[in-house]
Amino acid sequence: MNNPLNLSDLEMNVLQVSVDHMVEHLEDLCADDTNAKISLEAFEERGVNLTRLDAAKRLRRLFAYQATSPLEAVKQVKEAMK
Repeated sequence: MNNPLNLSDLEMNVLQVSVDHMVEHLEDLCADDTNAKISLEAFEERGVNLTRLDAAKRLRRLFAYQATSPLEAVKQVKEAMK
């Protein structure tokens, strides 16, 4: 199911972009494990971030892009700007 919360196209786009940014941020945090090799606290923090990364990726799959009418998307943007 691509829109389990029955969100508008605009709301879905905002959600998708925010989840994508979170995935990128967490991937950046987890990419460098130098500190995790020398510090138990950093190791545990990296583990938490990896768990968060998995959750963000699941959300990204759950809210995967589904093509909609471009006209409908434009109407929603105009309505949101009022």
